[in-house]
Amino acid sequence: FPRLTPHQTEELKMNTASSHTVQNLIRLSPPGLCRRAALLLPILCLLLTDCRPAAASTNLRAELNVVAKNVASLLKGLGEESIAMGRFTFDSETKLNATAGPGIAKILSEELQKAGIATNPEATWTVEGNCADVTDARSGQLAAMISGKIVNNATGQQLTTFRRGVFGDATLASLFGTTVELDPQAEPAARDRALVRSLDSPTAVIDDDAVSAAADSSYAIQVLVREGDNYVVRQPVLRDGQAFVEIARDEVYAIRILNRSKEEAAASVSIDGLSLFAFSENTNYEVVVLPAGSSGLIKGWHRSNSTSDAFQVMEYSKSAVARLLPQSTGAGTITVTFAACFPEDAPPPEDEPPATKARDFARQTGNATGQGPRLEQGYREVRRVFGVTRSSVSVRYTSVPAK
Repeated sequence: FPRLTPHQTEELKMNTASSHTVQNLIRLSPPGLCRRAALLLPILCLLLTDCRPAAASTNLRAELNVVAKNVASLLKGLGEESIAMGRFTFDSETKLNATAGPGIAKILSEELQKAGIATNPEATWTVEGNCADVTDARSGQLAAMISGKIVNNATGQQLTTFRRGVFGDATLASLFGTTVELDPQAEPAARDRALVRSLDSPTAVIDDDAVSAAADSSYAIQVLVREGDNYVVRQPVLRDGQAFVEIARDEVYAIRILNRSKEEAAASVSIDGLSLFAFSENTNYEVVVLPAGSSGLIKGWHRSNSTSDAFQVMEYSKSAVARLLPQSTGAGTITVTFAACFPEDAPPPEDEPPATKARDFARQTGNATGQGPRLEQGYREVRRVFGVTRSSVSVRYTSVPAK
């Protein structure tokens, strides 16, 4: 694939939809949509959102669902029932070391399985590709262009190629690992410019030991490392506008999410390109929600509403990313995106856009996060509505670059 410069204007080739249609498909969390949520008990006071079936697919999943159906049709025509999952890399000239690969590969593998194609490293064909930040020529908006191909492992024959464009603030922030503050009342073009700036000129802020997108932001995160029976905050450092935290191999860590606002906040957490709920028994969970003026400590991968598996840095081949997707790359980034949320019988925040206008614009070396010891962590379900993305915070972990 040709290497793309940052935000190069590119006419995204949609197989079944125009750019405008894709934007309609990819509303990650439109205000007015009521979702079940679960309250993390008893001290941390976190919530988990459980999407109803009609809203379970994110922007990224909607596009990869189209890819999976087309690929499945071709493979079944050849009498094939499986495919090997290759690497999905990030192609960009920006400063960010993005984490798109594992998340893209995982969702694509899930959609392929739904279409009747299993994932098998010994399969005849391999799917691989990349993700690039581009500007959509039709809308002028920042997008993630996911390009890929299906290749015969024995002959190198190329069966087909594909391109899909993905939009949406929360989705793009998670894919690219950005740190950015987004004004909920700003026009779409202004929010888009803020996203572009966060790619070209990262400006994370460290206040004491917390990382945020702006000095006056209501949202922040801390990374803590377990020492004995306690979790101790690990001091982050800034390098080229990005936040880094040193975590050694075999160390167990946790993520503290801080909501300093006067409203509840829904937070989407991804690690090494994988959702906090990548290994959950409930495949519909997407976000954690914090009450106003509170914080919560996330100690591990969610497994059920009573247990989690600890976050543990380990050799890449033993990590959660490698176990799930052996040929994926991109380990090393924690990203949390924030949106306001509220009970379905309560009014939205004053600065939340009206529902009719709101849109959620919307590697095999080194270390990665794996599944450590089983932990007890309890949740109970409630119902919440939530709105547009307001902030995204990313922290790179393991090795810290020299100044």
